[in-house]
Amino acid sequence: MNLGKGISDSSHLKKIEMLFSKDYFEGGSQEVCTALSKCKAKQITLEFNDTYNEEDNNFNLIGQELSKNQYIQDLSLEFQSYKIDSEVTQSFCQELLKFNLFSLGLWFYYNNLTEENMMIICMEIQKIKSLNTLKFKYEEKERLQINFNQFLKRKFKRLVNFN
Repeated sequence: MNLGKGISDSSHLKKIEMLFSKDYFEGGSQEVCTALSKCKAKQITLEFNDTYNEEDNNFNLIGQELSKNQYIQDLSLEFQSYKIDSEVTQSFCQELLKFNLFSLGLWFYYNNLTEENMMIICMEIQKIKSLNTLKFKYEEKERLQINFNQFLKRKFKRLVNFN
């Protein structure tokens, strides 16, 4: 897979946007995530479309590798049909604490975000001291949306909700 090498060699890139589909991600997640950990882009957007596999550790891999990159200031992650358990959510959020992020975008679709996961995310991301903008989107969780937004507004200067 040459994509990982291409990303690593592209130190001039300021912004990277990538879409991972199930077939692609299973074949090269380690290489691509390692390359993203070494690039100098300040803004990274990753969209994962139906990439879940129960024996797969991709979600943690993303966090572990990206947290090695000290250049990222704006990170957006979009998960479609990606089922995430609470233990993995906790681990991933702890990796986010290693970033020096100013802006974080999290998008969850198709009921893959449980109330327990929502609270884990809520408790962990408020610990990111440099973060002043949170963009958060999820579907069909209206009651949770209100509570979640009220809780986070105390921490962030700017909370953007796209629901």
